[in-house]
Amino acid sequence: MIKTNPRGFTLIELMIVVAIIGVLAAIAIPSYLKYAEQAKQSEIPIQFTGLKTAQTSWFMEHGNLYPISHSAGRPCNGSSTYPGPKKCPTTIADFTDQWSAFKIIRFIPDGDTYYFYSAPGTAETSVTLTAQGDLDADKLCEIATMTLTIVNADISAGAISSPTEGSSKCVNQGA
Repeated sequence: MIKTNPRGFTLIELMIVVAIIGVLAAIAIPSYLKYAEQAKQSEIPIQFTGLKTAQTSWFMEHGNLYPISHSAGRPCNGSSTYPGPKKCPTTIADFTDQWSAFKIIRFIPDGDTYYFYSAPGTAETSVTLTAQGDLDADKLCEIATMTLTIVNADISAGAISSPTEGSSKCVNQGA
């Protein structure tokens, strides 16, 4: 009698391996997406620090804060999404005319950005730094803020709010 050595895997064994890989992927992918979004949101404190430094410099020279109603940032590659899941390049050439308020206080976003930034204020004693973006591409804007206020001839900065999903489109966002 001839002995045969079985080679390879049975169909059941292969199906079990595929099922295990599917379960692991179902667990890992949502976690990865969450961590990737948190990493993208980490740009906000960096840009807010730059804006705060620019506002502090302006305050030291002029004794007030400079409200900026325009937003720094732009659509990527002519797309109507205004920053979204991809970084948008920011260059000095982007800061013409409508960005002149940022040039006045000497602020240019540090590198490419996922969000766009503004510093609107109703008075020269308080401005709210604002970051807006659509990281999950659902056409609803995520907004984070930090308030700068002049207190006893010094600038006081509030805490940075975590980006929260809004119920409307971002400023300047296409349909």
